Amino acid sequence: MRLLDGVDAVIIGCAGAYSVTQTYTWTEDLIRLVQQIHRMRTPLFGSCWGHQLIARAFGGSVVHDLARVEIGCLAVELTEAGRTDELFGGFPATFMANMGHHDRVDRLPEGAVELATSILSPYQAFRMVDRPIYGTQFHSELDAETERARLHAYRDQYDVLRDEESFQSILRSLRQTTEVDGLLNLFLRTFALTN
Repeated sequence: MRLLDGVDAVIIGCAGAYSVTQTYTWTEDLIRLVQQIHRMRTPLFGSCWGHQLIARAFGGSVVHDLARVEIGCLAVELTEAGRTDELFGGFPATFMANMGHHDRVDRLPEGAVELATSILSPYQAFRMVDRPIYGTQFHSELDAETERARLHAYRDQYDVLRDEESFQSILRSLRQTTEVDGLLNLFLRTFALTN
């Protein structure tokens, strides 16, 4: 595929206005692109919406789940596989991560291994076993400052953020997420910048 010629890695981020549970005019093209990335063994990282898209592209399942909305800075725990993973192996067993999602992966695709979980949502991170393809439900691209800006921007899309007291409490919960803040850089250094 010419589109990927010379591409060292692909990163798919969040898209708060869209849901992976829906099919848009461009969804199938993007799924085919993700599958092509897999065939070409190109490193791929998906954060939040990107994580969900990767799961869907390989046959996993994503659900809209208002009972398990995670928002703010919350604890994530590595699985046994995560503790020995090439990317996550240097993380502490439990770490803090910034989150904000209505949708979540509820079944991993065949050929994926769960690397991290949280109290409300399994599959906080996974990897396709035979490829450098990762997804994180938490926002790997957001530090505390950018998470704060995102919460303000998407305030009307989350019921819990409409209540001023809850909103302020979530803002106060934000912390620097040192390990996660360097995750995309570590991914690129480990899988894309090795030559």
